[in-house]
Amino acid sequence: NALKKLNINSNKFIILVYGAIIDSKGVEELLNIYKHDSENIHCLIVGKQLGNAGKYLKNNPFVNNLKKNNMISIYDEWQNEEKESIFFSAADAIWVGYKNYSFPSGVMYQAACLNKPTILSKQAGFINDLNKKHKIGISCDVNEPSEILKAIKKIKNNKYKLILKKNISKFHQISKSSIWTKKFQSYILNII
Repeated sequence: NALKKLNINSNKFIILVYGAIIDSKGVEELLNIYKHDSENIHCLIVGKQLGNAGKYLKNNPFVNNLKKNNMISIYDEWQNEEKESIFFSAADAIWVGYKNYSFPSGVMYQAACLNKPTILSKQAGFINDLNKKHKIGISCDVNEPSEILKAIKKIKNNKYKLILKKNISKFHQISKSSIWTKKFQSYILNII
């Protein structure tokens, strides 16, 4: 139903990039997968675009071509709860491929709440550490499109997807906001 509302073909693997679309979000790195064999993948880029990330999404000929060929959909605005639920429902995986980012991710927490696997950056400090411990997504080098495509292939594998969903469900039970905050404080104290 969500795919119909978004006018996206149901045979596509949907990756959602959500929230503040900032430079550290790794959007350009994600879209580089389209320079390889990725015709069955559709990226939803949803949220307020800021800084160079916004300029890239608005002015780059490569991005404009992807939009024209219905490989990506871009929604440059904050979303209300109803629209947010449509985007998350449509997604097969959530992109948390931050670059040079050592902090927690609210989008990662939302993905866990909705039992959605994540594609994460090995370079994303706290986020990657959580994934190493809880195995709630696939970590990869976001600068390597082939690694992102391997992560997508793993998530598409039904057996692996079931393992991820089981891990995500366990993670969600322990990731109450009070626990989340304490763990982040502990993490910060360890790196100071």
